Amino acid sequence: MSDLASADIDLGSSGTLRVGFAGNSGGGAASTLILADTSTVTAATISVGAHTGGVAMQRLHLGSIENTLNANTILVGPGDYTGTRSSGTLDFGTSSGSVTIRGAAGGSSRADLQIANGTTGTSGSPTGTVDFLDHGADLLIDDLIIGGRDRGSGGTTATLSFNQGSLDVTSLTMSNRKGSNVSGQVTSILNLEGGTATFGAIAMGLNSSSATSANGGATATINVSGG
Repeated sequence: MSDLASADIDLGSSGTLRVGFAGNSGGGAASTLILADTSTVTAATISVGAHTGGVAMQRLHLGSIENTLNANTILVGPGDYTGTRSSGTLDFGTSSGSVTIRGAAGGSSRADLQIANGTTGTSGSPTGTVDFLDHGADLLIDDLIIGGRDRGSGGTTATLSFNQGSLDVTSLTMSNRKGSNVSGQVTSILNLEGGTATFGAIAMGLNSSSATSANGGATATINVSGG
């Protein structure tokens, strides 16, 4: 869609915009969706690699002018699909452009944003990255989860970067390592380099896993600068 001046993608209250084929397994194949310069997406779920069995990177590049994502849940990287191995990236395709995130109803509704919060049951080490640095952002988020894993021996790394506009979050959870079948490290990074960030509640470095492993742990870091 990168050659389009504008696009309105309306998948309704139950639809899913999925980047990455749900049936992939093994090596998998990479996918990249580049939105039009001015784009509006309305869906129940936006999934960037969250329902993909392959190990490749799935990417959603936002447009160069204005982007509105109205979705109840946005998943980037491994998600709630058992066996997910893919990594995911949500960012901009150019040096210009802004983004607004709301729930599917738009207005003042809030979206849930999950970055690399998955059920990967393998030794793979997927990542999830949301990078809005140097772009205007107006983000109303209910539950923001950065990094989570409940099975598998590999690691998980999740990163959110923001420095312009407003980030308003009801509840932030970083590095939630849980369950009896996870032995890898969960690492989450939140880079706040400017703009305005508001959080109602914060939980960091949760490690309730009963698995014992020298490689396992939950590390969460918030870097604050420039604001």
